[in-house]
Amino acid sequence: MRTICIGIATLLLAACGNGDGAPVALLAPTFDATGTWVARATGSFTSPPGNEELDSAALVMVTQTGNNVTVDVVGDTVSYSGTVSGASYAVGATLPEPGGGSTDEMIEFTLASADAGNGMLRWTFTGPGGPVSGGSDLALARATAPLFDMTGTWNVTTSGNFSDPAGNEEADGTVSVAVTQTGSTVEMMLDGALRTGFVSGADYYVEYDTTGGGGADICIVVQFTLGSATDGAGTRRWRSENGVIINGGANLALVKP
Repeated sequence: MRTICIGIATLLLAACGNGDGAPVALLAPTFDATGTWVARATGSFTSPPGNEELDSAALVMVTQTGNNVTVDVVGDTVSYSGTVSGASYAVGATLPEPGGGSTDEMIEFTLASADAGNGMLRWTFTGPGGPVSGGSDLALARATAPLFDMTGTWNVTTSGNFSDPAGNEEADGTVSVAVTQTGSTVEMMLDGALRTGFVSGADYYVEYDTTGGGGADICIVVQFTLGSATDGAGTRRWRSENGVIINGGANLALVKP
């Protein structure tokens, strides 16, 4: 997730003051958000345009102690810290980038209940090729126990392949995919390698990077929902970068023979 503190004046005032140096007391938390959540980012935008990210999801662990909050991305080293005032949360982090520079990130959200909330992600990259800023809308829901055990071999069919710009569509077809599910962790053999994702209820999420022809960097997001222990449907979305950005994807149908 990439975010930055744009438009968070109200929340930061609660933590830092009212603009004239006087501290402002944080409100008592409305909810205890401690636990595991699914955070879904949609509607990515950037300034300047051209660096938009795919819609995606992440499993995050929230720890709330009084008005202090940390959000850790499960399976990653990314950790955000901040505060809660009432039902409003604001956490942030500064992350170094492998190619140099750093990204300042901020997540803001408001809980409507103990199990769901909405907010936004904002980020600004400073470094080679920067500055670049952007963000996404954010929806959060508490993770729930898996409804099914997907372990086994599945037939995965793609249809309705598209690309933008047109002309880079992948072929429709069916492949056999080996799946192993252990609790909320799912591993799938995709594009020649074992990819790790997560499951909440009947919803599955797998995101990974690979390399395409000509050395293109490709990000792939697979999301689907099982309707039963033997069938499901979803989408596969991809983004290729190699001097030119190409987006594409397809519908997915999954069947366990």
